[in-house]
Amino acid sequence: MKKLILLLFIPLVFACSSGGDNSETSYTLRLTENYDRIAFQQVQLPGYNFEMDGQTDMIFNLNQGMPNGTADVKVTLTYYCTVNGVIVNRDVYVNFFENLTTLINVESVITCGIVTTVTILN
Repeated sequence: MKKLILLLFIPLVFACSSGGDNSETSYTLRLTENYDRIAFQQVQLPGYNFEMDGQTDMIFNLNQGMPNGTADVKVTLTYYCTVNGVIVNRDVYVNFFENLTTLINVESVITCGIVTTVTILN
């Protein structure tokens, strides 16, 4: 009987100790722009808040996972517009994929509005 209990207990230990580890799953967000009229100050998405200081090409490692899933994630871009001297928030909805980079690129700036494209990179 003791051997039977031991045989049942060993698989349970291995089942509880393996799997479920998301440490190898990575998500990455990259933000690029090449315009003098805007300066990014902040990037927000569920579970993350990144401060920026006007950088034009930033990579963010989302190493805490994706708390609200990976599809249609709202990314809020906060930037300073030099044309009117105002702070602007712009929401961009993106998808994330394991071990790939989601790129948000500013294609153009019209007055204080930005036009973005979203691309998935290897």
